[in-house]
Amino acid sequence: MSGAWRPPAADARARLAPPPDEPPPLDEALHPVLARVWREILSCGTPQTPGIAAVLDAEAGGYLPGGTCLESSRNWSGARAVPVGGQRFRFVAGGWQAPRLAPAAAPDAAGLDHRCSVWIGFGGHRLWSRALPQLGTLHIAGAPDRHLPFVQWWIRGNPRSGALILDRPRIGPGERVLCFLWLRSPWQAAIWLANANARTPPVAACLRSPDDGVPAAGASAQWIVERPRDPRTKALHPLADFGTVVFGDAAAGATGVPERPAGADRLHRMIAATGLPRRSRCIAAPRRRTGPRGPLVEVTFR
Repeated sequence: MSGAWRPPAADARARLAPPPDEPPPLDEALHPVLARVWREILSCGTPQTPGIAAVLDAEAGGYLPGGTCLESSRNWSGARAVPVGGQRFRFVAGGWQAPRLAPAAAPDAAGLDHRCSVWIGFGGHRLWSRALPQLGTLHIAGAPDRHLPFVQWWIRGNPRSGALILDRPRIGPGERVLCFLWLRSPWQAAIWLANANARTPPVAACLRSPDDGVPAAGASAQWIVERPRDPRTKALHPLADFGTVVFGDAAAGATGVPERPAGADRLHRMIAATGLPRRSRCIAAPRRRTGPRGPLVEVTFR
């Protein structure tokens, strides 16, 4: 989610279509968290198809492995779940509060702004997993800070797979974001995103893959705070001080099988190389905990 901001071209507009007429095929007994998020999004109003405010250049890479034996990454922190019994995920949901960004201690030497993104999605954590449909919010430190809803069908090595910045809903710091992503086929996903604190309708649409030759497999689901990379310089943006992001009401599932909560499997910590000699230190750390509505994954800036 970095790089030049461009107005949406015809091909980008064609990738976003009205949402499906039918609801996702959820089972209350098997998918209690997913069904709860779905109901809460609809309680915000009748979903409307958003417009595209801007298109960002695609980044050069998704998950960037770290250099330690732990589950570490140079740009992701959060949680990953994998399906069981040979199934593939079709639904993923999550809620969080848009972070209140702390002022940067110092400007970046390369002139890149401080930013982070918070999202839910499928795949992209291994080299063989080339497609990553995702939905979330982008947060850019500045005067003022910007908090922007986005959707992206990222494909490794595809320059046309940049994020689509949506023109609504407006999101402010501390406001609760709810996201639901339904992988209807390997080449199409239905999205719903709501600001639960605003008196505005949620947005909903169908997102088409920019490359039909690279299917999304649903082999994993993620809840991630990301440090975006600039596609022009290949450098990671300095990570905005987001405080703590808590993923709640977060689960993934498939038709006919019980859902999996966020944090059921792997956690990712984010690391950065600092100083001479070069050493790695953790700059964003996740942990599991339990809240009144079930399991949570908490990601804290360090």
